[in-house]
Amino acid sequence: MVHTLGLFRSHNNLSLSTNVFYAFVGNIGYAGFTWLILIALTKVGSVGEVGLFAIAQAVALPVQMFYTFKLRTVQITDHASQFFAADYLGISVCSAICSAVTATCISLFIYPWEVVRLVIIISAGYGIMIIREFYLSIMQKNERMDLVALSNISNGLLCFIVFAGTYTATEKLWLALGWMAVARFVLLFLLDHRLCTFYIRDEPNLNLPYWKSKEFYQRAARLLKIGVPMGCVALMGTLFVSVPRFVLERHNGMEAVGYYAALSSVIVILNLFATSFGQVFAPVLSKHYIGDKNKFVGLFLRYLAINTLFSIACLYIVHLHGPVILSHLFKPEYASHADVFTLIVLAGGMLALFSAFNTGISAQRAFSVQFPIYALCVVVISVFAFKWVPSLSLEGAAWASVCCYATGIILCGLVFISNLNCHKDAPMSLYDEILLDYQASCKKPGGFLSVIVAMLQIAGFRASVFYRLGHRHWKKGHRIRAAVFTRLIRFSCHMDLEIAAEIKPGICFPHTWGIVIGGLCKVGSNCKIMQGVGLGGAGGKKRECGQSQPWVGENVLIGAGAKIIGPVRIGSGAQIGANAVVVKDVDENDVVIGIPARSIKKDKYILLKRREKVKSTIH
Repeated sequence: MVHTLGLFRSHNNLSLSTNVFYAFVGNIGYAGFTWLILIALTKVGSVGEVGLFAIAQAVALPVQMFYTFKLRTVQITDHASQFFAADYLGISVCSAICSAVTATCISLFIYPWEVVRLVIIISAGYGIMIIREFYLSIMQKNERMDLVALSNISNGLLCFIVFAGTYTATEKLWLALGWMAVARFVLLFLLDHRLCTFYIRDEPNLNLPYWKSKEFYQRAARLLKIGVPMGCVALMGTLFVSVPRFVLERHNGMEAVGYYAALSSVIVILNLFATSFGQVFAPVLSKHYIGDKNKFVGLFLRYLAINTLFSIACLYIVHLHGPVILSHLFKPEYASHADVFTLIVLAGGMLALFSAFNTGISAQRAFSVQFPIYALCVVVISVFAFKWVPSLSLEGAAWASVCCYATGIILCGLVFISNLNCHKDAPMSLYDEILLDYQASCKKPGGFLSVIVAMLQIAGFRASVFYRLGHRHWKKGHRIRAAVFTRLIRFSCHMDLEIAAEIKPGICFPHTWGIVIGGLCKVGSNCKIMQGVGLGGAGGKKRECGQSQPWVGENVLIGAGAKIIGPVRIGSGAQIGANAVVVKDVDENDVVIGIPARSIKKDKYILLKRREKVKSTIH
């Protein structure tokens, strides 16, 4: 199957606008086919069967969402590579099995066999989707939303064909759902795994011995500390849909649940619209949150505006043509609930804004605060559902959803603004800084054991770790402790690195012998400094701002033996040639060589101008 897809063979990252397009197409396509499955059920089956399906889904879905642990969000924002791909895959497989077993046990104690049978089949399909999330996150993290779109559309189309064909021929709901689960299982191996082969072929530890090792269990425990609270958040997010169904089934019967499930399916469309953009914007937002606050805010406002305009447009269309839409989508009997449909669309629009703010705080990696927010939203929808559903029936359930999502928007918005205001003063954790230094030195992601081994083997990385530890003590005023780390750097790495210097994460010292960096120097992130380099002052010479030693930008390469003297500023992306002596400022992305250092690019420009002048004189 994949060999025929020539358009998807390229492994280059796509642009943001292209990813947005593919995310939109893929998610809307998947949501459309999911909606067609429900429409096929309403057209062929009775309202009671729709209610039966909705109750089974309401039992299985919260369990499945808990066991996802929202690892997809964690994985695509894990730019420090704290965990291996094998860690995510191993947990996903175990979670898929636990999800099916847990949902089955819950249904056995509450519902009759006709519901239990559907729960078993649906939870098996959901378990396959948990494993599929791992592959989708690989594609998404590599900014290949075209592959995600291909997977989503193929999955939705095949599931719809299998379900509609089987249900129309046999009118047995459990059999149609069973074959749909088989179709998902086949696509997982024939499509999703093959689409990700290029991106996971170099991933370490994707093998059975690693998953049996003690290291995997230790890393899995660390990952679950992040994932379990987020799994609780995901579970509560599904309760926003499940609680009204449970209350309706208790007070108004299975037929009311069937009507509400069909009408509220539009929320899935609106939420998937927000999700399609969120999947594209989330990894980009997380990068900008670390690097550029202004870009982060601007991109988030664009994302929020798109969701808002789409929600308003949908609400306006439904308000004008609600009965017609319901008659064509389902059956004429559904048109009598057009007012409830309008309220549900309003709730869906508010859910899209809720999802947008949730994406924003996830990009800020504020995972722990999501649990109390979702818990409070569940309390709100439960209170209002039990208060209004007995008297208002479907309308009461819709109003309860509106109040729930409004609460989520307010709380997530407050957290988002609070994190934004304190972002400037929020330092990166020591462990994250060390991991970034490890990546710069070893050119691959690593964990705790890898860091320890690299410290023993690589002198440059050992120097950066000692510097990070000593600099933390220096900033706290512990001068003696900081001096100890200065001595450790000198004796174990043969370089003179003052602990007071400011060096951002991502520093790389390929060879440490003879490097000297003064205590008033500043070095940007992702710089590479070779052996014999000297950064220091020039006999008390200062700028007006008080700078007396070099300030180096980001992504700068300083060649072996180069000397940067005095209050010099090196622009980001610059390259300093070996043995160059720099006494003047260097522009961004410039290349300088010689004694004193001069710009190669400027020399070429002057030479070209002279040649043009000579030619014009001759002619």
